[in-house]
Amino acid sequence: MDSDLILGLDIGGTKSSAVLAARTGEVVDRATAPTEIADGPEATIARLLADARALIERNSVPRSRVLGVGICCGSPLDSKEGVVWSPPTLPGWDGVPVVRMVQDALGLPAALENDADCSALAELFFGAGVGKENIVSFTWGTGIGAGIVLGGRLYSGSWGLAGEIGHITYVTGGRLCQCGKSGCIEAYAAGSSISRIVREMLDEGRPSVLAGSREIDAKAVCDAARRGDQLAEGVLRDAARAMGQAVLIAAHTLNPEVITLGTLAVKAADILMPEVLRVVEAEAWPRIRDGLEIVPSPLGDRVQDLAAISAYLARL
Repeated sequence: MDSDLILGLDIGGTKSSAVLAARTGEVVDRATAPTEIADGPEATIARLLADARALIERNSVPRSRVLGVGICCGSPLDSKEGVVWSPPTLPGWDGVPVVRMVQDALGLPAALENDADCSALAELFFGAGVGKENIVSFTWGTGIGAGIVLGGRLYSGSWGLAGEIGHITYVTGGRLCQCGKSGCIEAYAAGSSISRIVREMLDEGRPSVLAGSREIDAKAVCDAARRGDQLAEGVLRDAARAMGQAVLIAAHTLNPEVITLGTLAVKAADILMPEVLRVVEAEAWPRIRDGLEIVPSPLGDRVQDLAAISAYLARL
C-alpha cells in the first residue's frame, strides 16, 4: 500500500499529543497527556515517542505507510536545524534537537515548525484558508502567536520568528510576561495569564464564585463568566480587548483575507469574540475591515492535530 499516513507530535505548554492521521486530514488515532515541565524535555519527548509507537502498533499500520513526522512546538525554534530554543511556555527547553531525537528513535523523516505556523498551514490545507492565499492564524491558548501564509506559502521570517505578535507591548511597563518583557499582549490575553490575573485578584479579596477553587484555569474562568460572575467577566473582557489589538495589528500589517483564532476563541467564542470584533470594528480602516473574515478556527478541536501533521505535509 502507498504511504498515506503522517504522525504528528504537538508539544504544548499545558499538554502534548501524538496523532496518526491520513494526509487528507482524517485522524486515525491519537493520545494526549499533560506536559510535565518539571521532568524536562527528554521525558516529554520519550512519552510522545512511546505514544507514537503505540498508535502505529494498535492500528496495525506497517511503517511503509507512514510518510514522516510533523512536530509542532512553541517558539522560538529553528525549523531548518530542527532545534527548540527556550519557548516561554516550555522553561528548560534550551537547544533541544527535537527533529534528530525523533528521527533517530522512529527511523522516519521529521519536520519541525512553531505552533502558530502549523496552525496557519492547517487552515491553508483543511480549514478557513482553503482556496485563499493570505491567511493569519492565531494560537490563543497557553501563549499567543500568529502563523502567516502569504501568496499561498508559509512566511516564517529571516530567523523563523515572524508572527510573534503576542510579544508586542500592549501596556508600557505593564504585567510581566513569560518571555521576560513587561506589558506584552500575551501577558493579558493568554489562557495562562487569565488564570494568573484571576488568582491575584482573589488573593486581594475580590468577590467571585471562583474563591476557594483549587484549580483555576481559563475554562473555569469562562464557566464563571457564563454564570454572571463579574470578576471573571471583567478579566475576560480585558483579555479579549488585548487579543483584539493583536488581530488589529495583523490586519493592518498584512491585509489578509482571513484571520482565524484558536483554542480559547473556539471554546468560548460567545464570551470572547464580540469584544475582539468590537476592537477591530472600531479601529481598523474600513477598506481593511470590510474585506476581512475574522473567525474562530472552523477546525475546532481538530486544529491542533491537523497543525501537527501539517508541519510535515508542507514539506511534501
